[in-house]
Amino acid sequence: MKNKSLIGVCLMALLLAGCGGSGRGGNVGTLTLIGFDSNADGDFEIMIANSDGSGVTALTDNTDTDSFGNFSPDGTKIVFKRYTGGNDEIYMMNVDGSNVLNVSKNLADDYHPVFSPDGTKIAFATRRDGNSEIYVMNADGSNPVNLTNNAADDYSPAWNADGTKIVFDSERDNDSEIFVMNADGSNVTQLTFNDAEEYEPAFSPTGKIVFDSNRDGNFEIYSMNGDGSGQTRLTTTSGDEFDPAYNSDGTKIIFSSNRDGNFEIYVMNANGTGQKRLMNRPGAYDGSPEFAP
Repeated sequence: MKNKSLIGVCLMALLLAGCGGSGRGGNVGTLTLIGFDSNADGDFEIMIANSDGSGVTALTDNTDTDSFGNFSPDGTKIVFKRYTGGNDEIYMMNVDGSNVLNVSKNLADDYHPVFSPDGTKIAFATRRDGNSEIYVMNADGSNPVNLTNNAADDYSPAWNADGTKIVFDSERDNDSEIFVMNADGSNVTQLTFNDAEEYEPAFSPTGKIVFDSNRDGNFEIYSMNGDGSGQTRLTTTSGDEFDPAYNSDGTKIIFSSNRDGNFEIYVMNANGTGQKRLMNRPGAYDGSPEFAP
């Protein structure tokens, strides 16, 4: 694993699972790691846990606001947004919380970072041109390029499995809708058309897209095909559901919900069945979850 020693992997496995073995990528024993952000200690920090909700561990511990974490494809790095000194910046660290580096280094707000499938690039949203645009840069922060160049605000980029497309949400239709484009910014296509707010899209390995929307009143999780067809509601609760993301084989979706009071991390099958709360942390806001590779 690049930039990660075998000793570091074993320490992480012991910390989270109490076992002496580690699996491929983000696996520890038979449990996949999940990442999320939480304000349990008063401000938001990047957290990691086992996929059954056990072994919750803070990777960051500071007075800044750390959120929107995303694993590298090999599971050794996490890129995330840090609000510090009045500015949102994109940082990167090892999956054990060590070697924290600022990779965006820009006076404008940078946020919503996500690794490309080959780990060489990071897509992100930024206000360095005034409004919020989708950019891509090399994983070391070099060569930032504006992909959207639109007067409206664009947010929440996510790559498809082969790195040829990026899905995002945009306010260019007067409300927030889901769009997709080629990875070079060409062929921008609108996928949803509702008088509602559609946010936080993510691709499955097979090309389906999951997102959250308030088209039926409160925010719920929906899925659709990559061309926008087959839009299906997956959750039906009295609360709000946000931040959906697929696991590595597309069979599970992890998300955040306040259906039981405060925002907690939940998981369900990709068709919406088998919904389960992973942890019970009263008073905390746990959000932006994702599975490790």
